[in-house]
Amino acid sequence: MPFKSNVLYAALLATASISLSSQAQESKKTNEEAQSQDAKRLKAVVVTAQKREQSVQSVPLAIAVIGGDQVLERGLSSSNDVQRLAPGLSGQQSGFSRPRWFIRGIGSNDPNLTTESPLGVYNDEVFTALTSLQSFPIFDLERVEVLRGPQGTLWGKNTTAGAVNYISRRPDFATSGYVRASLGDWGAKAIQGGLGGAINEHTAGRIAFYHNSYDGYARNLATGNDGPSFEENALRVQWLTNVTDTFNALVKVHLHKREPGGGYSYQVHSEPGGADRFGFTPAYGTNPKAGDDYYAGESEDITNTEGALVKLNWALGGATLTSISSYDESEGHSKSFSGHPPTYTGTRDTTSGRGEDYSRQASQEVRLVSPQDGPLTWIGGLHFFRYSFVQDSASATFAPSTRSNYSRTWRGQDAESYAVFGSVKYEFTDSFRLNAGLRWTDEDKDITIHTVRTPTGATTFNNVSSWWNTAALNTAFNYDEAVSAADSWNEVTGDITPEWQINRDALAYFRYARGYRSGGFGASIPTLNSAQIAAGVVPYIPVVEPEYLDAYELGLKSTWLDGTLNVNSAVFYYDHKDIQLNVQAPNPLNLINPPSGSFSQNASQGEIKGLELEAHWVPTANLQLRAAYSLVDARYVDFYPLLSVSGVTQTVDRSGNRYFRTPKHQFSVDAQYRIPTDSAGTYILSTDWVYRSHQYYDAARQGAAQGEVARALDGNVYQREWQEQGAYWIGNARAAYLTRDERIEYFIEVQNAADENYVVNATAASPSYPVSLGTPRFVQVGVITRF
Repeated sequence: MPFKSNVLYAALLATASISLSSQAQESKKTNEEAQSQDAKRLKAVVVTAQKREQSVQSVPLAIAVIGGDQVLERGLSSSNDVQRLAPGLSGQQSGFSRPRWFIRGIGSNDPNLTTESPLGVYNDEVFTALTSLQSFPIFDLERVEVLRGPQGTLWGKNTTAGAVNYISRRPDFATSGYVRASLGDWGAKAIQGGLGGAINEHTAGRIAFYHNSYDGYARNLATGNDGPSFEENALRVQWLTNVTDTFNALVKVHLHKREPGGGYSYQVHSEPGGADRFGFTPAYGTNPKAGDDYYAGESEDITNTEGALVKLNWALGGATLTSISSYDESEGHSKSFSGHPPTYTGTRDTTSGRGEDYSRQASQEVRLVSPQDGPLTWIGGLHFFRYSFVQDSASATFAPSTRSNYSRTWRGQDAESYAVFGSVKYEFTDSFRLNAGLRWTDEDKDITIHTVRTPTGATTFNNVSSWWNTAALNTAFNYDEAVSAADSWNEVTGDITPEWQINRDALAYFRYARGYRSGGFGASIPTLNSAQIAAGVVPYIPVVEPEYLDAYELGLKSTWLDGTLNVNSAVFYYDHKDIQLNVQAPNPLNLINPPSGSFSQNASQGEIKGLELEAHWVPTANLQLRAAYSLVDARYVDFYPLLSVSGVTQTVDRSGNRYFRTPKHQFSVDAQYRIPTDSAGTYILSTDWVYRSHQYYDAARQGAAQGEVARALDGNVYQREWQEQGAYWIGNARAAYLTRDERIEYFIEVQNAADENYVVNATAASPSYPVSLGTPRFVQVGVITRF
């Protein structure tokens, strides 16, 4: 009996053990599945696009967000690199010039400092006024937010295209940091890093640095050096102090030095076969490729910028009062000299150029944000912005003697704006909310331009080494004009957005917004012809009136597959009025002082219709996929630009032309796959690709409404293959190994993996067509250390 009892007891114990073991295994399996499912779910992305912290899926606005880790890991180093991962955004650069920002067809191709950017570029909510300063390094960032559509209510400046806000990683009381170092093609060397932590009980600090340089990827046959070379250095220091439990202060100081090795473009000459007017044909003929040998003179271009920001936050009984004060200034100088091929069939122009500029800007914003715990929430504030610049540019031709000349222009502009803004949101039901905002802006601008010139073919210098100084001239001016202008504008803009929370995973919204782009001035005094002089027309500075945009957008933000898939979409219609367009004025006869140059005009209206689709999917815990598609049908309406070609100035009809720099179709895909191992670390494979369909680089090319006058005026000036770009793909790839403790990551990156050759800018005949090409394939290896 005891034996049977023991057997029965043992059997019962074994059965219980098996049952408990099975339950434990099921529980473990359930926990592992739950953890796996949690790992698959998309993390909530917090943005401040509406000046308060919100999940990006809850904001009724088309937004792209690029995390700071993405910027670091994908090797995004310049401000315009975000176009790789921000659907619908384009920021192409000609060499090292400022990015030509475009969103949904809205952008500017005007290189002049007098131009107002239609897209707002912000650093920690501070607007960058001058387009020439919108190219800068990006490092140690929290994230980048790209807002599509007019931003005329809550942001520092009214803009018609949208806004890009680069948000620095703030100091934290927990110690953290990183270093990223790499070596690559063309003698490239790059290193950046950041370190932050507690300084004392109440204060935390963070310091970040950046360096990037390379020698260039093409041989300059005029100098024997590789080009275009480049070097850039930057430093940022921040302090965050918790003065009290309800009041904190953030102070930021930043420095930046940019030193590109000069201009880089291929001269495609207008004679048959790409020959110049002396019979020389470059090896690339009419079809240059990035990396081909080229001819350019010695040059120098250095820009230094520095600035400071103070951001104060007070918690006032649930509301938050914020003050942002900033000051920035820049100083730059450049020199350039002509470079010629060794074969001379005639006497070529020997030219030099020199420029100096200085700018400064100051801004102050104060806003009060309500608590978010009730049906009514609101934001109100005041904004002040002031900027000024001075520019001194000179050029001269020394040979041949029949073309010798000298010209110099001094420009100075001051601008000041004041704004009052407010936005209110009311939640009528759990599923319906209405948001409305208004902004009143008052702007004043004044400008002075002084231009001097000497007669062509009769200019001599007593001191060629300092030719830019007027004291170096032996020849008196035959043109000396100083003109001033001033104007002011005020405008009320705003938006209204009803939104419907269909369920917890779907938000639908309709948004109407009115955008406004400030008026301004031309960058030069137009040269008057004899008829105008006889009629008593006096020299003047052209005024460009404000540009307006009425935007209508219907959007849907949704989450699917148990939180693993986000799908967002939008359809929009833009009514674009008084468009500020920079119209190229070609000079195919190579006149020394052509009657007109590249200048802005309010020459057109426009209509834009579009569709956007975006998806972010995490099908497994180790695979992330992103894809986006945009369709933009943008055409000019009532487009009558004033063109001047070789002394003939006439208004022509270009109605029906497609917007320039606006592909009708854009598609992007981004994938990352992680391969964890049991015995080692994790292998990471990633790639991103962008497709852009056919696009033009000049609005006033021959187009849909060309007539006999247009054909006779244009001739072969605008309708050239390098004034447009066919469809192309740009892709990047990366492979990395991350150690088990996730502190060290070794990587190899390939940018422009297919080595695509594509045009990013082309200028009308003068009589050569300077063509700027995209960067060829670039490979680098490096390491990221986190601590």
